Amino acid sequence: MNNRITERLHIRYPFIQAPLYFLTNAELVAAVSNAGGWARWGHTPGKTACPARVMSHWIACARRSEK
Repeated sequence: MNNRITERLHIRYPFIQAPLYFLTNAELVAAVSNAGGWARWGHTPGKTACPARVMSHWIACARRSEK
């Protein structure tokens, strides 16, 4: 599928997975990304997104993603 959204986000399909806070994990983010969509993760409500926590999530997503 080719449209303005897919072209601007450099994705295959216009599927966008919103951050679902405590429901989002590295497996879900990587699966959406690997399927050609645009994935994001969110931190657990009430917890601080400190740099170490952000980095650990980023590394976990990167290890599972093909992109």
